[in-house]
Amino acid sequence: MLDRSLNVKLALHQSAITPLERESLNQAMVNRSPVLIDIHQAVDGIWSFGYTRPVYALNQRDAPVIGAVYLEVSVVSTIDKILSVWPSNSNSSELVLFEKKNNEIFYLSALRFEPASQRFKLSRPIETANLVASELLTTNSAALLDGVDYRGIRVLGAGAPITGTNWFLLAKTDYAEVILPMRELVYSAIAGGVGVICALFAFLTFYWRIKNADAIVRMASMDGRLMAARRASLDGYLTIDAQGRIIEVNESLAKLSAFSAEELCNKYLYQLEVDSSDEKTMRKLEQIQASGSMRFRTQLKCKHGLVLDVEVSAVFVRDQGVGIFNAFVHDIGAELASRKRMERLNTFYRFTSNINIVIFNTKDPIQLLKKICQSATEYGGFVLAWAGFPDNKLGRIIPVAATGNASAYVENLIVTLDPTLSTSHGPTRMCMLEKKIQFANDFNHDPRTSSWHELAQKYDICASAAIPVLVNNEAIGVITFYANQPHYFDEEFRDLIEEVGRNISIGFQLSETEQQRDREAMQRIESEQRFKRIFEASPLPVQIHSLSTRKLLAINSVHEETFGYPLAEIADEETWFAKVFASSDFRGKVKSLWEENLAMAISDVSNRVIRSPEIQLRCKNGVDRTVCGFVSIDADDVIVQWLDLTEIRRVESELVEHESQIRGLLEQTITGIYVIQDDRIVYANARMGEILGRTQSEMIGKDSIEVFDASPDAVEKIRHARSEFKAGTRQIAMNLSGMTRFGDAIILGTHASRGVWDGRMAIIVMAQDITERLHAEERISTYVKQLELSMQSTLEVVAKMVDMRDPYTAGHERRVGLIASDIAREMGWAEDQCKYLELAGLVHDIGKIAIPAEILSKPTRLTAIEYELIKSHAERGYEILKDAKFPIQIAEIIREHHERMDGSGYPQGLKGEQILPEARILAVADVVESMSSHRPYRPAMGIESALKEIREHRGTLFDDAVVDAMLRLVVEKKYCLPL
Repeated sequence: MLDRSLNVKLALHQSAITPLERESLNQAMVNRSPVLIDIHQAVDGIWSFGYTRPVYALNQRDAPVIGAVYLEVSVVSTIDKILSVWPSNSNSSELVLFEKKNNEIFYLSALRFEPASQRFKLSRPIETANLVASELLTTNSAALLDGVDYRGIRVLGAGAPITGTNWFLLAKTDYAEVILPMRELVYSAIAGGVGVICALFAFLTFYWRIKNADAIVRMASMDGRLMAARRASLDGYLTIDAQGRIIEVNESLAKLSAFSAEELCNKYLYQLEVDSSDEKTMRKLEQIQASGSMRFRTQLKCKHGLVLDVEVSAVFVRDQGVGIFNAFVHDIGAELASRKRMERLNTFYRFTSNINIVIFNTKDPIQLLKKICQSATEYGGFVLAWAGFPDNKLGRIIPVAATGNASAYVENLIVTLDPTLSTSHGPTRMCMLEKKIQFANDFNHDPRTSSWHELAQKYDICASAAIPVLVNNEAIGVITFYANQPHYFDEEFRDLIEEVGRNISIGFQLSETEQQRDREAMQRIESEQRFKRIFEASPLPVQIHSLSTRKLLAINSVHEETFGYPLAEIADEETWFAKVFASSDFRGKVKSLWEENLAMAISDVSNRVIRSPEIQLRCKNGVDRTVCGFVSIDADDVIVQWLDLTEIRRVESELVEHESQIRGLLEQTITGIYVIQDDRIVYANARMGEILGRTQSEMIGKDSIEVFDASPDAVEKIRHARSEFKAGTRQIAMNLSGMTRFGDAIILGTHASRGVWDGRMAIIVMAQDITERLHAEERISTYVKQLELSMQSTLEVVAKMVDMRDPYTAGHERRVGLIASDIAREMGWAEDQCKYLELAGLVHDIGKIAIPAEILSKPTRLTAIEYELIKSHAERGYEILKDAKFPIQIAEIIREHHERMDGSGYPQGLKGEQILPEARILAVADVVESMSSHRPYRPAMGIESALKEIREHRGTLFDDAVVDAMLRLVVEKKYCLPL
């Protein structure tokens, strides 16, 4: 027996095979048909021939081939024995086995009249080898032959091809040995014919005389033999008279019935038969007398109450005018039991065969259990079969299939899982716990089944077999068969049930394995599709290399858009490096760094992503781009993602320039401005120096109390303000009195607020000399107006600073203000309200001045902490502007522009009408503009996506009327977002 790879799994003698045998075995498995292997020398040197056939899974011909079986026999022990049997009494007869190869005859048997001939090696051309054999090859069918053999002697013979082989068998005898004896026989027959006729008359006369005497002798001899046969017979014998009374028995009948011969004699036949009477016996004797003989089966009552199944052969004999009956009695009990056993085994074999077919052809577990139960009752002879799965929530085994005459039994059956209940200790539950079959051969007296005795008796259940369904050595279900005979499961039957249980578990295991394989395949497909989607949707350029071949396997569309090279132009690493690094020296350094990064990624068991330093890559159009690479390895794939920093670095450079411009504006403003960090002045504009009579260098690095030469009252106010800022206060306005450098008394009106300066928290103070305000009311009023205008311009400057600190959202505030004012107009608001709303939009993100620039321009996903910092800009904007006097509640609007109608917004979680109308409009404008614009962490999503967002969340996140106005503007009035 060999497996699919021709590995010998079972061998009676030797286990090695020859190349010819291997080729034939492969042919049998590939063609799925038997193959006869011609005569050849086996590995032990013995001339042999063989037969092989494929072996199928579950012994089903439409199943996969899992191996082959090979039967090999020796020529000496088979063919030679056959050829040597005939002829035994002929001087010239011979059996010759040969085959045709090309144009020659190869003898497979030794030639009788050429002792030196070597079998399997002797060959001759067809035209000279044997004319008789040549004639047989020509006909290629069975034929009588007359010709000359290999000796040149005339022979008579017969031959035929051997079906399924290339062999031919030829039987021949010399012509002379057959014809000459026939001639002598003809002459002798003529001479003896006359003598035979004369002798015949004398013989007939003699025969007639002795006929009567011979008959008498035969009759006497027959009676003697009959008596001897009666005594020696192993079967019982009895003689019955016409009244049905036993008058003679032999010893065998006495042993069979346990009665003595004397006890049997003078009994009437009906007294020994089961369920019989004198009338029934007499009718049967009349039937025997009428027909002369009869054979019938009956049951015989023995002495100790036993009943035997017997077959009776009876004849009627007329003796001296009186009829008697002679009968032989044969015990057929063992025969009936054997036949019954064979019938049961045949039934069960049909059942197991059908189950194997069901297991192979059914994949669904529930359907498989139903078909197994159906097979058990239809083919297995069981009165009931049911299957179920444990339900831990219900604490019971729940039936999923039940068939048979007693299937109603299952409707009232309760098998529990709680070990404290008696209904949890029956064979069905215990077979799952112990993972082996549980038999109950006497169901109605077995203590394990006591909970179901009454129910089982109602449905004539006498025996059961509970079979666990094992998958990965865990019992997932159970199948129970029931019989209506006690002690139904004998030792032989138990072995067969064990085999059925194993096959069922194998079927479920195969089904589970196949389902697992399908799930894994589906997961692989989904994973590949998901990776492909992510790969193509990635905003970063991505390329994949083969670690083993160093070929570039794939690039995404962003990669080609960024660098300009299609995959065909950068097929391998060498080409890639040559394209993007023009300098050979720098290219060599980068390649060394590349190899170091690969080695680091391979050795890092945590699969950490390796980040490269910033480098310049030459694009196809000749432009250099500043990038940073991220390298990771997955099996043989090297995945490289490029972060394009070109625009970021350009914006950073512009930001520095803009900051310089803003500082220039601050230098030119009429408001004194100074910035405090760690209680020290880090910046003061020229106007502040003019107010205090000091140069900028005299103020930088000094405490403001010293610079201002503050009065005791002012010192107390400054210290208190510092404490308030440390406690979280956002803005403080106060008047401070002090002295200039020249000793002049001065009163400063200051407005201090928390903010960010050079990436650090700071207090930004705007100061005005209000000393002269007391001189004249008009002058003061005019000056206040100028201060308000200065405050407004300062806010615009600060808003521009916010734009400069978050270059990716530059112009966002302006566009949001414009969109918001247009929505308000569509809703019918007054023009001055629309203008104020536009102004609110201009500074709605002013709080971002307090957010680090690195977070604002971060191109990747924010961390949780970073996101919370971003969310704080609404509250910080409120703190900055809460004390500013505007016709509308600008500070409150700015704080509420991220609130949502369902309360899911921030920072206060307001709902519905609690949110200012201006903030509701600003919220929609902010979302539409943001989604339509590019961000460092994603490309622009477009106006359609923005409209879909507000439409889907109309009434939940956004105000209904505001959303409707925005949709009307775009859809009906073809409104275009401001640039």
